[in-house]
Amino acid sequence: MNRWLWTMAVLLTSIAGYGQNAHKNLLNGDMLYGYGKYADAEKEYRKADNESPGLKSSYNLGNTLMNQERYDEAIKKYKDALSKATKPGEKSAALHNLGNAYYKKKQFKESVDAYKQSLAMDPYDIQTKENLAIARRELRKQMQQQQQQDQQQQQQQDKNQNNNQDQADNNQNQNKHQQQQNQDSQNPSSDSKQKMTREDAQKLLDFIDDQDKKVGRKQRRQEQGKRSKGKDW
Repeated sequence: MNRWLWTMAVLLTSIAGYGQNAHKNLLNGDMLYGYGKYADAEKEYRKADNESPGLKSSYNLGNTLMNQERYDEAIKKYKDALSKATKPGEKSAALHNLGNAYYKKKQFKESVDAYKQSLAMDPYDIQTKENLAIARRELRKQMQQQQQQDQQQQQQQDKNQNNNQDQADNNQNQNKHQQQQNQDSQNPSSDSKQKMTREDAQKLLDFIDDQDKKVGRKQRRQEQGKRSKGKDW
């Protein structure tokens, strides 16, 4: 695991001005924090913060929350500590740890901004410079990934749109074809009518010719019969 991910600035702020109970809670919290008992240290720091809210109680609460991976709460406490800080070193430390908390949440832009502000207060802080370089690198990677995702999403949308248009065109063509078939079945074409009329006419002509031939043959037989008969004697 990268060392810097767990590196947090430490405030060496005097606890003068705290009440006796708050003083005791802060010392207990520091001891428990040193042993890695972060949940127990959190309780002591909260007691101190409730009795006498101050920079150190807010800041150390942020540290205990960070070690418990409760980053949203830690960010809130670091901002609270930043609002109470009066010295450049105090502000730089709060901003440094604020950058760490944002980094843990993969909010790299906010992390970069916090580190920059920390360096503005303490330009020679090597650890903050290293953290800033890493956060910038991760921010670039995040932006590139987002651009790729946006491009893929746009390509998929274009593909879906084209598929939908093709389907719509196919449906429209099928509907037109079906309508044409229905129309043809209900209304025969003029060519069919014309063809049927010619066939009927030819049949009629053939029938008339046949009838004429029959009538002619009959008339000829009758005439021949009349000529064959003589006068009665």
